[in-house]
Amino acid sequence: MIMTQLVLIPVYAFSEKVFKQRYEKSVQAIRNKYSSIPENILQEIIDYETFPQRSTLLNHVIGYITISVFGNDMYFDVYLPLKLKRYIWTSRQRNFIQNILANGTHFNYTFCKNNKEIQDKVVDMINLVIKEHIPSRFFVDTRSFFRLNCNIDYYNLIKSAKEDFTM
Repeated sequence: MIMTQLVLIPVYAFSEKVFKQRYEKSVQAIRNKYSSIPENILQEIIDYETFPQRSTLLNHVIGYITISVFGNDMYFDVYLPLKLKRYIWTSRQRNFIQNILANGTHFNYTFCKNNKEIQDKVVDMINLVIKEHIPSRFFVDTRSFFRLNCNIDYYNLIKSAKEDFTM
C-alpha cells in the first residue's frame, strides 16, 4: 500500500502584512538613495532592485504541511528547512526542506462516524501541527484550506485514492 497525499498547505517565511511592510520599507530606502533621479527612471530601478522579492508572497514559501492517507490513518507531515536560523528575504538562495518527522500527527479516520467528524478532526490536527511544530516566526495561511475543508468528502476522496493504487 502507498501513502496517498490529499492536501498540501504552504508555510511562508512571513505573513502578507509583513511582506507588504518589508516591500514598502525597501522601496522607501531606494527612493531615499536615488531621490534626485526622475520618477520614471526611479520606478525602473525599484522594479529591478526588488525583483523577485516583490513579485509574490509565493516566492517566500519555506515549507509545507501535507495531509496524506496510509491504511486507515490520516497523516500530517511537516516539511521545513532544518538549518534555517534567519530568513533573509532579499536572498536568492534557497534552503532545502525535508520532513521533520513530527510525532503524534496522525489519527485513525475509521473511528469517525461521519464525514463531518473527519473534517473537524482534520481542523484540530492542522491547528495542533501549527502550534507544536511550526516556529512562531513562520506563517501558515490556512484560510483557503479551512474554507474548502467543509466541502471535502473525505470518505470518497480516500476511497478513490485507494482504488487508484489497487488497479
